[in-house]
Amino acid sequence: MTKQSSFTNAKYTSPEQHKNLLSFKMKQKDVERVICGSAAFAGGGGGAKKWGHLFLDQCKPDSEGVICEAISISQLQDEDTIVPVALMGSPESLNDKTSGQDQVLTPLALAARDAWGACPKNSGSMKYVISVEVGGTNSIVPMFVANASNQESVTPENKVYVIDGDLQGRAVQSLVQLGPYQNGLSTVGTCFSYIAKESGDGPLPVPPKDSTLLFKQQFTVKNPSGKSTNFWILGCACPDNVQNAAELEAYLSNLLRNHTYPKSVIAVAFGGLKCGDLMKHGESGEAICSPNTVHRSWAVGKKLIRQRQKMAGDVFLPLQQHGAYLFGTGAFQGISTAAEARSDIGRYTVRINGSRTLTCLFHNENVVLGVETPLAKSEGEYETSFEPICTAPDSINLQAINDVLNPKPTNPNDEYLVRSGDCFSNDELSAIQRHFPNGSIPLYVNVFAIPSAPLNRTTVGLDHVGPQHWHLAEGFPSVKGLSELEYIQSHTEYQEPQVRNLPQPNSPRSVDGENVMDDCSEEQPVIQKKDS
Repeated sequence: MTKQSSFTNAKYTSPEQHKNLLSFKMKQKDVERVICGSAAFAGGGGGAKKWGHLFLDQCKPDSEGVICEAISISQLQDEDTIVPVALMGSPESLNDKTSGQDQVLTPLALAARDAWGACPKNSGSMKYVISVEVGGTNSIVPMFVANASNQESVTPENKVYVIDGDLQGRAVQSLVQLGPYQNGLSTVGTCFSYIAKESGDGPLPVPPKDSTLLFKQQFTVKNPSGKSTNFWILGCACPDNVQNAAELEAYLSNLLRNHTYPKSVIAVAFGGLKCGDLMKHGESGEAICSPNTVHRSWAVGKKLIRQRQKMAGDVFLPLQQHGAYLFGTGAFQGISTAAEARSDIGRYTVRINGSRTLTCLFHNENVVLGVETPLAKSEGEYETSFEPICTAPDSINLQAINDVLNPKPTNPNDEYLVRSGDCFSNDELSAIQRHFPNGSIPLYVNVFAIPSAPLNRTTVGLDHVGPQHWHLAEGFPSVKGLSELEYIQSHTEYQEPQVRNLPQPNSPRSVDGENVMDDCSEEQPVIQKKDS
């Protein structure tokens, strides 16, 4: 018995239950919930959760235990300036407490803030910061920048707030901020800070060609044994000939290869955007930023962590309440590269039952999910057919339904590779696979997708986030229609997975004695709400 997928009936679920929040003060456990929940919406990108935890470890709570304060964009005035912030690179070399090199992250964040303020193309100070996209790392970057800034002398005038929202609604491959971009808003005045390649007492670092050096400073870190290491941090403004996201990516990629401390990151502060412009309605019919995504991630992460702690309940439930559709549950078969003779395209597979396999093609983020079926070619030989069932810009992802122990833990905090309920970036999936070189990965997952925010469904949005952006539409004739607004392919018939009887998105339902939509519980009394 076969029938068409009902995913076409799944709709983008705007987090309406969070819209009346004025602000909420976030303590450590709240940021941990955002790290957990934001990975579900990122579509396989957005950075590994461990980097989000690395930045959280560097945050210093205030006297009330608050890391940062998130504020609704609706509370700002039209002329208030919002600054998108992001990281580029991988902080692998800075994830080292034994050497003390992790201590350089806070000065790096402060340098990005100071570079923005020193750039003559910008005006005012950095007071409101927003993430360029969702993810286990990238959702935390503005929180880290705000916390680092607020560790200094804070007054109501210079306090830095995190905007409850982002500029994409998911993770994307490039630094393009799709909402502002497709509505003609410029982010000129981009500034950045980085850790120079030269360290110690060697030659003074030289900024990359064409950039404007705003300042440089030396920073010293000490490891637990007292040994000191010196780093140079430079704050610069991008050259005037960097006009778009592609040019910015190329410029910063060259910077990472040739100027920065190896395997570190660049902190990027884009030119400011006026709040009134961000709240305008674009082609999608909604505001061109994605509001309330911080608290939405917090709400999902809270429920996922709670169910994990109780070791009971359906871990997919919090995702479905936010619009997720379950395609199937099965064994993760691992990642391979060079799919379709493209070395830059990877694939992973999940064995659902018998010979039925769900396969996802990805390029940083997940792009196309399809059903792969073996077809007899000749005796003892097989080839497979691939029929797409879902594509970007919807957020395709995997969710663990079991814990996976680390076969070679290095410390007590390294006991688990995976916790039940976790959603993944593709970097994380690759890291998990490296622990099991024999190919037998004891990981079982839900394969799901969350319909994308409207700003990604426009013609411009699909050009930047849809499969044609990665030229995958050319390889699959049945995917060519995905360049149009009706991008979900529903013509493919396949065996419908057994979907559990879960409540519809946004419908209140009592679970474990509490209302699952009542995410603003007594655990967070510092939330302020509008008067009803």
